[in-house]
Amino acid sequence: MKRLKNKKLARWFLVFLIFFAVLGLFFIGDISLAEARANFHDSLYFVKRQAFWVLLGMASWPLLWRLPKTFWQKVSLPLYLVNLFALGLVLLPGIGRTVWGAHRWLVLGPLAFQPAELMKFTFLLSLSVLLAHRQVISFKFFLLLLLPPLILIGLEPDLGTILVLVILGGTIYFVSGVNWRFFLALSFLGLVIGSVFIFSSHYRRQRLEGFFNPFSDPLNKTYHAYQLVITLHRGGVWGQGLGQSRQKYRYLPQVTTDSILAVIGEEIGFLGLAVFLLIFLAGLYLIFFLASQTSDPLAFYYGVGLGSWLAGQAFLNAGAVAILSPFTGVPFPLVSYGGSSVIAIFLAGGLFFKFLDL
Repeated sequence: MKRLKNKKLARWFLVFLIFFAVLGLFFIGDISLAEARANFHDSLYFVKRQAFWVLLGMASWPLLWRLPKTFWQKVSLPLYLVNLFALGLVLLPGIGRTVWGAHRWLVLGPLAFQPAELMKFTFLLSLSVLLAHRQVISFKFFLLLLLPPLILIGLEPDLGTILVLVILGGTIYFVSGVNWRFFLALSFLGLVIGSVFIFSSHYRRQRLEGFFNPFSDPLNKTYHAYQLVITLHRGGVWGQGLGQSRQKYRYLPQVTTDSILAVIGEEIGFLGLAVFLLIFLAGLYLIFFLASQTSDPLAFYYGVGLGSWLAGQAFLNAGAVAILSPFTGVPFPLVSYGGSSVIAIFLAGGLFFKFLDL
């Protein structure tokens, strides 16, 4: 009976992924119409591209489920190493694509993707397999797995993905039963890396200034933070109504990616945004609950890692939008525009369903 109940809950987890991906398509379409028409002469340009990645992610599930669990255990480390190689390629001139001064994109023919997003998936898989096999790994071995992607992603640079990887890896390592001193050491490492990144870049120092005082220089240094405040203020309690956002018309930067939550708040208001976030939190709770119910160490570690990944990414994005944390450029899971992020989450989610083996 318990197995049957958990199987139904696992299916609801897949519904959770699809629901927020479809919700993302709706809001991307709503928010990007004017920009898509002006830049690409196609009002549905962004929606079509995002829909392609969502459908591709869903289409991958039958293949993920058909391959045995032992296959994923064997290929976990090779996939991680291939992903590391791809992160290195991104930094090479003529191979990686530079966008807004950051080297994050790898171009393969008509497709471009961010290896850093896929690293969340391959790192999660590799660490979970190792802990399931050994139960406990040394802190040095853990750092040997964590530091190479952090260094390569840091060279892009991409502070947001670094923080997500530290949250993901640190949470899995903590629940494996290691000494709390190692967890404190990891937290200190994350703080040091974050501080170095912030204070070594004029642009990121401006973002930190925007966090502490978004009104100090609203036409220049703190423009993004200031526009976020205006956007949420316009939403008020009840919102302006679907499709009625003013801030999406070139006032707010990265309107379909990093800032999409602010525009959603402008249109559906504080109450609507609160319901939106509560449903997302319910989905996160479901992931952790399913992980806690399994007797398979791999499914447990993997589920905890997946939940912490989505929770950390959502917190960093929502916190920045609400000016509760510095802006790190992290997209909101499944809702923000971005094929690499959607594919990584759908792959990870589909594999979690496989590992539950209900």
